[in-house]
Amino acid sequence: ECKRLTPEQRRANMNAASRRWQKAHPEHFKRLQDAAYKRNFDRNKEAKRLDRKLNPEKHLGQQLKKAYGIGLAEFKALKEAQNNRCAICKKPPTKRRLYVDHCHKTGKVRGLLCPKCNVALGLFNDDIELMAKAADYLNAARDTPAKPKPKALRRAQPQPTPQLSIWLQ
Repeated sequence: ECKRLTPEQRRANMNAASRRWQKAHPEHFKRLQDAAYKRNFDRNKEAKRLDRKLNPEKHLGQQLKKAYGIGLAEFKALKEAQNNRCAICKKPPTKRRLYVDHCHKTGKVRGLLCPKCNVALGLFNDDIELMAKAADYLNAARDTPAKPKPKALRRAQPQPTPQLSIWLQ
């Protein structure tokens, strides 16, 4: 007598046969995969874009985990600890979110920064001595009185405009 298979058993048998065929014909299977990828590229790209738009926190969490080794919960805890403000200038973020600041040598997360402070640290290559020299330079410039500009660089004083009453007479 014939034994009837359940749908789950039939699916399992088909999957096993498919895996055996894939192992036996790796070059052909790779060509089929590449063709399917090319056929569905635009659709997959649009689906990913839509998913990023609909689930921004999910993607932010993935990005944070990949780049800095912290999850979304840790990012939110840092944000809360800093009162949603930059760790340097203490200003709240404007249009963009706060960025994760980390040591490039150790990978340790230091805090959250606004875009301006993040770029400034990056331009100084996290060099404390160079930043101290820049602070000394600014302090020295603040202590010296401003020199008067040479006559050639001064703006011409605006000429008084004639009174309207003169023109109406």
